[in-house]
Amino acid sequence: MKKIVLIFLACVGLLGALELQKPSYSFLNTSINYLDWSHRVENEPARADFAYLEVEGGAFWEWGSVYAFVDLENPTRSWEAQTPKEQRISSKGIVNLNVGSSGWSVYIQDYHFESQTFYVNNLIGGLGYAYAKGGLFARGFLTAHYQRSTYYDGENGYMGGWFWRYDFEVWGKKWYAFQWHEVEFERSKEHYMLSDGTKIGDGASWGLNGDIALFFRATDALDLGMQYRYAYQKLGLSLYQNGMIYSLKYNF
Repeated sequence: MKKIVLIFLACVGLLGALELQKPSYSFLNTSINYLDWSHRVENEPARADFAYLEVEGGAFWEWGSVYAFVDLENPTRSWEAQTPKEQRISSKGIVNLNVGSSGWSVYIQDYHFESQTFYVNNLIGGLGYAYAKGGLFARGFLTAHYQRSTYYDGENGYMGGWFWRYDFEVWGKKWYAFQWHEVEFERSKEHYMLSDGTKIGDGASWGLNGDIALFFRATDALDLGMQYRYAYQKLGLSLYQNGMIYSLKYNF
């Protein structure tokens, strides 16, 4: 936990220093969210509905961009509570270093999740490509994947994916939709299979993970949203997982 706090403080300090360079665009928000898994997923011992608090921010410059979030899951519960109702923390940081004005970039992403009994850190690095026109912004990426976790350390194949966001108006009201989607492939067998062929964890050499959302901007400071959360052969289970996230977001 102390390591995560130090990483978060370092990210805040970095964002503060970069802010002095006057980004062309920046944002910062905090939100309260509730993830309601489908009934089928709730029957899994490792899954339960939960609330989480999030702080999220990012900025764009001519040379590139940065993005980060930190989530505190089950904030009212104890760190020592029984899985899956224990307090947990997750974070993600993304840095893009533009290759001139070509739209291509060096893409680096680090995701960290930690609870009392389990941790995982996924570091990926490779190429990204961004496109922006009107209210649409989109970025795709293809990277190598290195993982450290409670059960596996080492190179773990590749990851590709995309993010897009579209801002629009309906009857004079502001809305926005977005999706993030990740596909892991060519994973190491040590990650998903025992030496005797028994499947463990994600249970396959590939898997997908993502979210698609629709938000209504009620005021300049307040957004209301619904998100469809999905994963397959990911998050430690081999089955398809899905649920709805209900969000209340405050924009600074």
